[in-house]
Amino acid sequence: MWQQQDGVSSYAYANLLAGGTWGTGARISDAQGPVMDTHVKMDAAGQARAVWYQPAGTTGSSSTTVCSNTCSPGTGWGDSGIVATLTGIDGYFYYPVPRIGMNSDGDSFTVWGVDSM
Repeated sequence: MWQQQDGVSSYAYANLLAGGTWGTGARISDAQGPVMDTHVKMDAAGQARAVWYQPAGTTGSSSTTVCSNTCSPGTGWGDSGIVATLTGIDGYFYYPVPRIGMNSDGDSFTVWGVDSM
């Protein structure tokens, strides 16, 4: 999983290694905006979940979203969604630090704290 810029914005991308062969990287974030602090977990069945955060706009903006997406074997990545909208956190000077946990059944949870520069 990585962040890729297009000259205007950035998106979350991911790629899957299956059977010893890398697939084609796919954009997994839907909302345009800076993608930061990407993390991914996978269960034994090959289902993956990814989390990241996106500041709402420029430095000084007052909200940030924690986002997620799921990859299922055979169908690939779905549409990304917002896990939480955090107000009073600009995403630059104060930012969430999202992490994801997943058990062997594919049940997952996302946690975050707030850090600062």
